[in-house]
Amino acid sequence: MFSRLLNKLGPGAALFAVITYFEFAVVALISLYYTYSASEHVLASSSVTFLIISYGMYLALGIHNGVLRDTAIEGDEQKRARLLAFEILFSVLLAAVMFISSFIVSDLWWCYGLLVASANQLKTGAYTIFRISKNDRWLNVVKAAWVFMFCVSFFLCANFKDIETAFFASWCFSLYIVMLPALFFGFYKYKKEIKVPVTNTQLLLMAPGLIKSSGYIFLAMLGVTGFVTFDRLWLNTIDLKDDKILAQFQFFDVWTNIFFLGVSTIIFYFTPDLLKSYSLDEGRGKLLDSVSRASKVITVLALLFIVFSLPVLYLIERYSTSGIVVLASMTALKSLLLIIGFFGNYLIANHKERLIVMLYFSFLLLLMIGASFLFPSVELIYIPTFVAVSLMLLLFLFKFLLVKGKF
Repeated sequence: MFSRLLNKLGPGAALFAVITYFEFAVVALISLYYTYSASEHVLASSSVTFLIISYGMYLALGIHNGVLRDTAIEGDEQKRARLLAFEILFSVLLAAVMFISSFIVSDLWWCYGLLVASANQLKTGAYTIFRISKNDRWLNVVKAAWVFMFCVSFFLCANFKDIETAFFASWCFSLYIVMLPALFFGFYKYKKEIKVPVTNTQLLLMAPGLIKSSGYIFLAMLGVTGFVTFDRLWLNTIDLKDDKILAQFQFFDVWTNIFFLGVSTIIFYFTPDLLKSYSLDEGRGKLLDSVSRASKVITVLALLFIVFSLPVLYLIERYSTSGIVVLASMTALKSLLLIIGFFGNYLIANHKERLIVMLYFSFLLLLMIGASFLFPSVELIYIPTFVAVSLMLLLFLFKFLLVKGKF
């Protein structure tokens, strides 16, 4: 199965896969070092920072995803160039606003979160433009470069600063030092390709139209993050007697993101092509084929990830019955989200994002109602399991609707 997959990927995508897993391997090791070295109090406190980083992407109001969709479907090269130039300008300006905001807030954990979230806007912009323009070489270069900078700056800072400052500061610094030059290079490149002269103000005036057309994409992505972060959002709303359970959930969220972000980045590589194929008349058949293939591959990778994790957890003294439950359920829920994402891409390509939003938020509402009844009596470690079961039902519902032709 995997040999056929690699042959289908081709050399460019295969190299992208290698670079991507190198990126996440290094980031995972540094994140693991942070979660291992930080105290339970620091780890629990930093859960707020990670939530800000997760939700910080949504300050873009879905524009990144709207640009990805429109450029994948758009046949006019001039419109594509304008969209790419806009994407870069918008990413830099939004990152600047978040960067300035980080120095206004009084809470240190919020400051860390906003700094990294602002840098992530630059990374998303750079990854988007290089992928859409099929410039795989530069995409691989910037991915490898920022990871190298992250690794070097973290271990230099760790000798002089506390672990949380070294971790978040080096994360932010390495992204800024690599992504800003890449974006400025791309901006002048794509702006030169626009035959009709256009000012930066005219480019920014494209934002309202993109926000309007991408509003449901924004809400759908917000729903995905709602599922991923539901456990920590819930724990932050109740009165916990100690930080142990929140620290455990934060650790396993960071750990399972090695799997989730690694696989989702590979899927992101193919997203423009998937959106293009899903928008055609035979899109429904393409969706069924990609869901069938992805389900098999993702299931195998998830099982391998869990098996690989067990000896590592034992070595770093994180092995416990409750830890295995949280690991398995978080891996399962993130695997299900990856598979459901193919249905989401199909609906986005056909401008039917409203259905995704309705289903996502209906299930999140049911999750909140169910959690309020279950978790005063059921152990809190089963919250991710509860979310995973809900996502399994959502996946079955998507398949049912597709088979019945409701899409």
